[in-house]
Amino acid sequence: MRINFNKAWIYALGLLLFQVPHALAQATLSCEERGIDPVETKKKGYTITDFEGHITKCTSETCCRLRELYARGLAPGDFNELTEITAFFYDPAILVTVLDEAGIHPVGPWPFLDLKYVGQGVVALAQKVGGFPRLHALIGSIAIYRKKEAPGGTCLKGSAACTFPLLSIEFFDLMFSGPRATEYSISISGTAVHEIAHAIDFNLFRLSFWTRDRIDPVFPSNIFPRGPHITDYALTPGNFEYWPEAVVDWVYGIKYKPGAGLKYEEKVREPLSLEQRAMLKSILVDWPLE
Repeated sequence: MRINFNKAWIYALGLLLFQVPHALAQATLSCEERGIDPVETKKKGYTITDFEGHITKCTSETCCRLRELYARGLAPGDFNELTEITAFFYDPAILVTVLDEAGIHPVGPWPFLDLKYVGQGVVALAQKVGGFPRLHALIGSIAIYRKKEAPGGTCLKGSAACTFPLLSIEFFDLMFSGPRATEYSISISGTAVHEIAHAIDFNLFRLSFWTRDRIDPVFPSNIFPRGPHITDYALTPGNFEYWPEAVVDWVYGIKYKPGAGLKYEEKVREPLSLEQRAMLKSILVDWPLE
């Protein structure tokens, strides 16, 4: 898919990287500018796993530039353009940097593999809404925790993850070790998008409370139209779970909870309607947040 160059930093980066032949080697976005000393990097080494699964170290400037691009779901494509890809994180430091750009702050111990799948969901959502600044504005600022199990109460026992309004999202062992998670990673990334959609719901309500002079503040989940049977969980009474499941479907489509092929998946799966897609765009892409 062709990248949207509306965001100035992406446009500038595209010019730097691809305006002349061999520009990857000549680009000025250096490791130093991102706080990475190539000498120290070569000496200490960022241990990374490349696309083929080989363990290596990021010791060149080109590697550092690609590290920045891949972590934001971008890669050099045909005709000197940037193309969108599934985010790839060379190391925990770049992953935390990208999450921070989206307003998401990991707290406490996080296994790199678990946080990587969450990060891929964050980047996929950022690609849909128009970039990291926009996603940050939609979310506000929120902490994410990796914990053993749901505490109960408002966060029911046996939950894979829970969102606590305007405060945090907690992810539990079940999300990373349950039957869906062991079969394909989009289940984890999609669940992360689901919980972020809850966070967006609460934050946009908070913003509308103040920007609409405290008259008729709006939860997006309350104005979003119900429609097709997108997933079983979306059928939870009310729109509270329909909204986040619709957001995940908008990002991942049938790849999230596919209707056939996996033992644990949905028997019925219908696509979002055109009206629903238009509403998601109007809220997540076009809704003024100033």
